Amino acid sequence: MKPHDRSVPPPTHGLSRLRLDVADEFVLPRSGMLANVVRGGSEDLHCVSMYVRGGTIMQPAPQVARLTSALTRRGTSRVTATQIAELLDYHGSWMSTSVTDFYTAHHLYSLGSHAQVTVPVLMSTLGDAALDEAEFEQHRTQVAMNLAVAARRARWLASRRMQQLYWGDGHPLALAASVSPDGVATLPHATICDYYRQCYRRANMRVVIAGTVSDRLIDIVDRAITEHIAVDAQPALSRPDTSRRGTATGVHIIDVPHAEQAAIVIAIPAVPRSHPDYIKLRILVMALGGYFGSRLMSNIREDKGYTYGINAYLAGRADDGHVAIETECNHDKVAEVLEAVNLELRRLREDLIDERELNVVKQHIMGELARTLDSPFAVASHVASRWQYGIDAHYFNRQVDEVQAITAATLRDVAERYLSEAPLVVVAANAAALDLPATIV
Repeated sequence: MKPHDRSVPPPTHGLSRLRLDVADEFVLPRSGMLANVVRGGSEDLHCVSMYVRGGTIMQPAPQVARLTSALTRRGTSRVTATQIAELLDYHGSWMSTSVTDFYTAHHLYSLGSHAQVTVPVLMSTLGDAALDEAEFEQHRTQVAMNLAVAARRARWLASRRMQQLYWGDGHPLALAASVSPDGVATLPHATICDYYRQCYRRANMRVVIAGTVSDRLIDIVDRAITEHIAVDAQPALSRPDTSRRGTATGVHIIDVPHAEQAAIVIAIPAVPRSHPDYIKLRILVMALGGYFGSRLMSNIREDKGYTYGINAYLAGRADDGHVAIETECNHDKVAEVLEAVNLELRRLREDLIDERELNVVKQHIMGELARTLDSPFAVASHVASRWQYGIDAHYFNRQVDEVQAITAATLRDVAERYLSEAPLVVVAANAAALDLPATIV
């Protein structure tokens, strides 16, 4: 057998053109609930996802949305948390929850053959949650203890302080970032009950069904919603305007005396997901620090050895977006890391990305987009992102087109527009070990 020449890399081929069809959307005949259906997969498996309007931005106090979503699974007026867990486990099913800015999602993964049993369980937890006070106190204590552990980490402290400064006093996301173990530990049970009554209503929900979806499954979902989630006269909650942000800039130091390393978090104001430049900026940020071979990783980790890892990402929301850069390093290297980050930002503003690097970035993003099409569950998650982040049904295909058409000159123009603003920097570290020059502080 002829030996391989390992000095010659194997040929690579770009991904074929990716396309995502618009998901079916209709109103369920019995319950009147708006539904999306994503069909796909070869196994008799499905996911029913109930989206409740009311998330991080719409909660009255930090962690209320998460505590409420967790408590719904801890028993109804008819069955206990143990009985729910045993029933789902017996039928090879499971439930999970997630919280975003404006929605709380409740997911049920189950076999189609067991839908008649498992789907009503999901709906009963949403429409008939017991909200047992003893269960609440137990879970509240667990969350508070986890927060106490997290609050000892410099990176966690830097991230929370960044959110408070970036959004400004009074903003719901700044309020969510002000979470503390004591605040959670003293959260009243009545607050959870009030939030549940306000949000967990049929008019305030919508459903996404994904996987091997039959007419029978849709009918089971519709009947279960009708039976377990009551109709009320109140409309869906209105979506608050969260486009405003704070005015803080410069470097802010958090003293963490026990910190072994300094945590650095940087934010640069950008644009929301619906903005025409958002996808272009996302490609640019990928080149900056969105993959292992990115500019920040190559310079600050590989060449200089200042950090084990550094990443950049575009945090896009419905009303706002910002470029975020995060890393950790030794206390005596903070100034050098900040200078190196500024150098890479300046290079993107002034120089053209060469063709080889641009192709690598394009292929990396195309690989990420391909994962969106991996399964009907992944597609369903993208469908749900439309109303969570204010994007239209053709957003995925537009991403593919823009990635394939992007040029180095366009990226430099985008860098000049969005990477020139003065960044907001938070450093969480042992202040006594820092030696930052006046030009940085």
